[in-house]
Amino acid sequence: MKRKMKILLSVTVVILLVVMGLHGMNELFIPEGNEVCMNYIKTFHALPERSAEVMIYGSSHAWRGCDSREMYTKHGIAAYNYGCNWQHMNTTALFLQDSFRTQRPKVALIETMAAGELLQDVDLIGEVYYTRAIPMSRGKWEYLKQCFGNRLERYLTYTFPVLAFHDQWTSLTKGDFTALKNEPENGFHNFGFMDIKEAQPQTMPDHTLFQQKEICAEAKECLDQMVALCRENNSEIVFFTTPYIWEYPYAQAMEEYASANGYPYLNLFDSMEEIGLDSQTDFSDGGHLNTSGAKKVADYLGAFLKEHYELTDYRNDPDSLWTKLLGEK
Repeated sequence: MKRKMKILLSVTVVILLVVMGLHGMNELFIPEGNEVCMNYIKTFHALPERSAEVMIYGSSHAWRGCDSREMYTKHGIAAYNYGCNWQHMNTTALFLQDSFRTQRPKVALIETMAAGELLQDVDLIGEVYYTRAIPMSRGKWEYLKQCFGNRLERYLTYTFPVLAFHDQWTSLTKGDFTALKNEPENGFHNFGFMDIKEAQPQTMPDHTLFQQKEICAEAKECLDQMVALCRENNSEIVFFTTPYIWEYPYAQAMEEYASANGYPYLNLFDSMEEIGLDSQTDFSDGGHLNTSGAKKVADYLGAFLKEHYELTDYRNDPDSLWTKLLGEK
């Protein structure tokens, strides 16, 4: 009997060591670009509770396209950018839900590039992977079920990414090991905004000729969930779309959806001249604004928010978090 117990204990210890080893190796197999996303998510969770009056959500079009620092500098708005790369609409909905665990913004700015697109029945990809940095909740569990369905191996690779990204062994460098200690550059002091200064001249299409699509029922249900959460927490919504060089097919559908729910929709393709966006200097690539363009968008959106909502001007408070953060840079 004692011998069996020793064997059982030994097997248990070996299994625990293997699990711990796999867990410890996870960071070596982060898909390219995801370590920055995960660090920014962790940075958001260091934000003091109920400190942001405006929250910005969405894909990299929001993350790189709206400089939340400028909202404070020009309008005194305590805004935090909680966007991230890629982001189909159900990923944005998860970020919104996660943020409401600690924040109660007066206004949620929701970017809509992928308004009609959901992640459903997919293997582990970068966009799903970086949600590992978001604490587990009922909403996150529902999100993972929507992404993975009932495929057990997908949940295993999410928990132990080494199983999914083992091919990275062939390209590991010294940097892959030292990168584990890296933190996002000024993520907190940038108010969550991803600062990209490079400029690439672009040729803008005629947005009045974009072919339009309907928003599918599943995507509309996702939008409904975000609306319901904001209403439950007395948060207003402003839907918006930042310009890029490819066709945006959901402008008409978003205008109709926002109007039906009593919210504004700002299609910034329509307002490039008013905003002052220059296709030669304000884009980092065909899909994204650079910091110059993002400042102009933030100024424009900030002015809209101050006109339509009662927001605090934190520039009048030298002890505010936002004043201190900019002062520490």
